[in-house]
Amino acid sequence: MVFVWVNFPEGVSRKLDKLLLSPPGYLSPTSDPFQSVNLKYGLSEKVIKVFVERNLPILVVTKRRASDEAISLLSSQRDSVLEVSLLALKERLRRFLSPGGSTSGELLESLEMASNKGVHTVLRVDPILPFINDEEKSIFELLREARERGVKHVVASCLDIPLRIKGFVLSSLAKWDSSLPSRYEILYRERISNSLHADIAYRRRLFSILRDMTESLKLTLSLCMEFTQDGRNLNEEYATSKNCEGKIMPISYRSGKSFLPLPCSNDGSCLTCFGPTCGVSELPMRGEVKYLSYSDFRRMSAPWMVGLSS
Repeated sequence: MVFVWVNFPEGVSRKLDKLLLSPPGYLSPTSDPFQSVNLKYGLSEKVIKVFVERNLPILVVTKRRASDEAISLLSSQRDSVLEVSLLALKERLRRFLSPGGSTSGELLESLEMASNKGVHTVLRVDPILPFINDEEKSIFELLREARERGVKHVVASCLDIPLRIKGFVLSSLAKWDSSLPSRYEILYRERISNSLHADIAYRRRLFSILRDMTESLKLTLSLCMEFTQDGRNLNEEYATSKNCEGKIMPISYRSGKSFLPLPCSNDGSCLTCFGPTCGVSELPMRGEVKYLSYSDFRRMSAPWMVGLSS
């Protein structure tokens, strides 16, 4: 997916209308799309509409209740996805882990409403924090409640701690339990890039449990940014879905003023693609993560696409 940084929906429109190829939209990797201010300006719904009007899928991630309008828009574009972040069912713990988020009941209701309208819904248990929301019984109850609301897929991770904010993270955890900082100092002894990660044995045990739970509930699972110290993607061992979102979110090509899904023989997974049939040589990543910018997509086209744009 590509992140387009613009101030207004009109800017999003202008940028999309310059593309022959477009990834799905992502709302939003850094801030929640349904903060209180959105009630006044409705910018999130306007951005979603820009994508839907062009038949472009968009992934919406939130820890707040999605608006009725947003859900209705997502339901009109079959490849779009709503992901809801819910880390615990118990409200006191949920408030501690997701300050500013909607209640557990409201989030489950949002998932159910979207599922009933045909939207592909995903539960994000991202991150799981050791000794806080990692109790097996509580995780299973959360997964079961989500499944009852129509969720088909789960995204999970184990908390990582960026070194630059380690002190802040540990002092924040101490507000829940004063013993946590010392326990984390023992558990978090693996450094990957500029972050500390829980011991690999703990993470493997956690992800094995998650895989077994999701399979027993007939849910699929993927992990978010989970690696070993030697760079291996743990999704290779524990994910039960080929795609991060549990479904294909296709790259799209322009057809007149709208877009259509790009032909693909690898279920939309550019990361694991070695021999592309789409005709776009820049897209296959052959197992190596590659970050593509808006300008990269401005350059992209396939030989068979000549003359397709309006």
